[in-house]
Amino acid sequence: MSVTDAAYSTKNWVIGIDKWPHVVQIARVRGNRKFFRLPAPNSQTRRGRPQEYGEELVLQDPSEPDLEEVTTMIARKGREGQVLLQRWNDVVMQGSKEENWHWIGLLAYNMLYHARSFASAVRYPWEKKKIQVLSSIERPSQVQRDYCRIIREIGTPAPAPKPRGKSPGRQLGQKSGERPDCPVIRKSAEKEELSLTSRKLSERQKKLPARGEPKSQTRLPRMRRIWSKNRSAPMRC
Repeated sequence: MSVTDAAYSTKNWVIGIDKWPHVVQIARVRGNRKFFRLPAPNSQTRRGRPQEYGEELVLQDPSEPDLEEVTTMIARKGREGQVLLQRWNDVVMQGSKEENWHWIGLLAYNMLYHARSFASAVRYPWEKKKIQVLSSIERPSQVQRDYCRIIREIGTPAPAPKPRGKSPGRQLGQKSGERPDCPVIRKSAEKEELSLTSRKLSERQKKLPARGEPKSQTRLPRMRRIWSKNRSAPMRC
């Protein structure tokens, strides 16, 4: 029996401990972990990827357990206590699948390795020097250059793709007509005069105050103080 803390409740540890079926793993679960029940059979009604997770099992307020048992335990100091054990069956933990990309990369390199004897030298247009004939010790990137030809010779059981809902577009050599010239519409003098008067009226209405607003007081021009000839000039401090 393996009793661990929350650091060992990860996906890698749980999968690794399954290699020994006689070992019982008891680990504390983190509070942010999400558990789901397995989807019910024939529950998927839409087309697409099959459903992986069913109803969520909330740890703070879980549903009724599938199995419940109460047992009595005696501690080392002789203290007796009751232990409540609850079990939920067919529950999965949500985890990441980033490790699948490593397997895809390994599979791609494996395919390039087995196709090395069928590949031929391929030179890009911007390469001036000629590439030598590939051998068993060449890089996988050179085999990848000619892999399109190799995969086409092998073939595929899938049918050829068919275009759906796409317009054929213009045919080769088809020319569209020239755009017709539209006559210039000029405003008459009467219309220009009417537009000018309407513009003046709108500007005049903008200057007038709205209803309920106090009218602005008109300021008189500032009057100059005229000194008499006999009066002495003011003294400066």
